[in-house]
Amino acid sequence: MTFQKILPTSENRPLSQIRRELKIKWYRCPIDPKELRKLSKPSDSKGLFMALGHLALWSLTGVSCFFFASQHLWVAFIFTLFFHGTIGTFFTAPHHELCHGTFFKTKIMVSSFEFLQLWECLTFTSIN
Repeated sequence: MTFQKILPTSENRPLSQIRRELKIKWYRCPIDPKELRKLSKPSDSKGLFMALGHLALWSLTGVSCFFFASQHLWVAFIFTLFFHGTIGTFFTAPHHELCHGTFFKTKIMVSSFEFLQLWECLTFTSIN
């Protein structure tokens, strides 16, 4: 089965034509622009709370995994390993925001959390 059979809407048209004709109906939340700016403003205290909370949850599940494995409690180990992996996969969102420099208000906070990453964020942004 080819993609043409799976996606009949493409009709073998060029991508440039599809891009011109494609009209996506985005949903925009009814919120006052001033309120949105207020909610979107970076904060050192909120960013630190979220970052340390995420690290604490990940550390707690990691220690729990080790404890359950050392005690041969395999059902609990598998259960906590699932949560440890799930929490760990969400490190990409803070990493993404840290690369933009929008996670914290001040540059010193961005720089202080850089040591936790293997990727040098400031080389790919314009905040430095």
